[in-house]
Amino acid sequence: MRCEGYLPSSKDVYVSISQARKFALRRGDFIEGACRPASNNEKYPALLRIDAVSGLDAEGARGRPRFEDLTPLFPDSRLNLEMPGDKDNLTARIVDLISPIGKGQRGMIVSPPKAGKTILLQKIANRFPFVRAETITALVQKVADRMKILWTSSELLSRAGLWAAANWLLDAASLYVFLLAFGARPSPVDVLVAYGLANILAVIPLTPSGLGVVELTIVAVLKGFGIPGDVAAAGVLTWRLVNFWLPIPFGGISYLSLRIGHSRVTTGAKAITS
Repeated sequence: MRCEGYLPSSKDVYVSISQARKFALRRGDFIEGACRPASNNEKYPALLRIDAVSGLDAEGARGRPRFEDLTPLFPDSRLNLEMPGDKDNLTARIVDLISPIGKGQRGMIVSPPKAGKTILLQKIANRFPFVRAETITALVQKVADRMKILWTSSELLSRAGLWAAANWLLDAASLYVFLLAFGARPSPVDVLVAYGLANILAVIPLTPSGLGVVELTIVAVLKGFGIPGDVAAAGVLTWRLVNFWLPIPFGGISYLSLRIGHSRVTTGAKAITS
């Protein structure tokens, strides 16, 4: 049994054949239990007790059905991608003629690079909301069911409220630090009021995605509390730059560095194998 990933290591544990037969263990199962150290003539520690198998009770895992014995359910309702009046969309017509899609259908696109797989997927995905009228209704119903589960679970609500409050307080605290760095001396209550009012106004669609509403509101409220406008604007803009905009190019640079490193490793591996 592997204990560190899928590769052999010194921490692997030996599982006897009798245990594998008794608990109907299968390849890929996650096992929880107790083991003993390896003796002098043994290579690996031995498993003594099995407490759980893949998240199930050890006794209950014995009655798991085999995947090969399950009855498959094939799609019995077809989704017509071709729409009346849309004669230019050849993708939908070709898929309907050659490879029809049904509800619950699984498929795979095999294509060389740069052959238009993404465009094909986009055209197929754009048709689904318009295939049947009940598609949107079912989607909204699923979202409503999820929201109902969330609202009826006090534990989930308490956790969500705690994380939201912590995130909000951390943003306000970082804004307070930047204002202090630019020489402003606001009280923490003033910063909380300004930041809270700005977030409330940001919900109103005054600009696309609320762009600039938070910054302008905070600066205006801080000026009302007696802080100079230039100092408040400098602190707020720097806070927004560091807190929101600066991670975007850093994230892009990190992604490119990972891609370049992966390509170098792949090229080196190919050169070694060749």
